[in-house]
Amino acid sequence: MSFTSVVTDELLALPIGKTCCRKALICGMLYCSVESEAGYRAVFRSRAVAEEAERLLKSVFSASGTVSEYMAGSHRKYRLDYTSKAMGNILFDLDSDNGEGIEKIIGIRCVSCIQLFLRGVFLSSMSVTEPSNSYHMEISIPRSAEVRAEKLSAMFAEHIAEIGRVTRGKNIGLYYKGNSKISDALCFVGGAKSGFYYANISIENDIRNNENRATNCVARNISRSVDAAMKHIEAIKKLQYDHCFENLSEDLRYTATLRLENPDATLSELALMHETPLSKSGLNKRLRLILEAAGENDK
Repeated sequence: MSFTSVVTDELLALPIGKTCCRKALICGMLYCSVESEAGYRAVFRSRAVAEEAERLLKSVFSASGTVSEYMAGSHRKYRLDYTSKAMGNILFDLDSDNGEGIEKIIGIRCVSCIQLFLRGVFLSSMSVTEPSNSYHMEISIPRSAEVRAEKLSAMFAEHIAEIGRVTRGKNIGLYYKGNSKISDALCFVGGAKSGFYYANISIENDIRNNENRATNCVARNISRSVDAAMKHIEAIKKLQYDHCFENLSEDLRYTATLRLENPDATLSELALMHETPLSKSGLNKRLRLILEAAGENDK
């Protein structure tokens, strides 16, 4: 089962509540309707959602509709063909570029109405990826309903967060990519379980990514330490080979001997091995002088 189906099942099982909220829900479910020979047509991914839309259409608007199944490529979809003067008038006003927002056109009366309207949009037109794979949620709206897309985008921006927009063939996609925005959107429309799951998975992914970054950082540091140690050892051996080792000061010879005897020690460990422990900067200064001595021997 896809994560979209999981979210759909959770939202569909939620109680609806007041009459005004029932109207908001069906308006959301039929928000992407287009005109057809019979009147209007809405398309759904789930038979259960299509049948719930048919039921609400009848109870809220006393309108009739018929659900039928068809194949769109390899995907099974369900269309609701219906006739409703009241819903038709709402769709006409939604398509009018008159400056009126969704709330006024469909008659939003309470905060729950806003949540139920967006829940209806989610049920009919939303797809969301499994968070362990990627973070993407998108609502698909017919390009013929561009004004509706703009009004819906404004509603998301006001109540959840700014939403992205992309054109895909005959559709307009409104999308969120950030895991926190998707989680907030799911929780806002009532999908608390799915929203928290999304948030938890994203946290686990972030922890895993941070652990990988930390591991890579440690590996790079170890590599740099090994390279530096080899450089020091090669310089010391060169001084010995050229019979210049004894020309070093007693302190430098002592540090050089410790470095040869402990090739795998980090600088911090090597600094503490001295009879009088050195600071890391003090040890670096001695090693730099040894490198310079080996370099001067090249001249």
